[in-house]
Amino acid sequence: MTRDAFIARIVAASERWPSLNHQELERLRRRLRQTPEEGQFDALVAAFVDPPRNTCLAQEYAGRLLEVLNPKPRVPLDELLLLVLPGWDPSIEQLPTYLRNRFGDDIVVAALARLDEASAVKPELTEAVRFWLRSPRSPGKQSVCS
Repeated sequence: MTRDAFIARIVAASERWPSLNHQELERLRRRLRQTPEEGQFDALVAAFVDPPRNTCLAQEYAGRLLEVLNPKPRVPLDELLLLVLPGWDPSIEQLPTYLRNRFGDDIVVAALARLDEASAVKPELTEAVRFWLRSPRSPGKQSVCS
């Protein structure tokens, strides 16, 4: 499945149902597992880089898939943060959880400090990431997008 086709599927799912549809999430996961890892990363990060109309729900689908698939990023952490944070909905905890799982808390916090020092992104976004890194993950958490 191409990046654009996958993004279209996420957008369609976010517009079709008023909240996260777990069957659709599983369908998306199965389809994406058949895609090479770099394609997984590109498709999922696109929801944060260029957010669709229904940002919250589209990013929740993408974020949950990032958590499960944990694809290797195609760019360094600082560049990734510069790409995703400006379009990220801070209520979507899955992006910080992916960053934690992929890089570790200390490395993510250090990268956030560099962004803050350079005034590269809004400070409320870096603080929101720190908040989610401090919060314990609650498995099976209900969708925040309704």
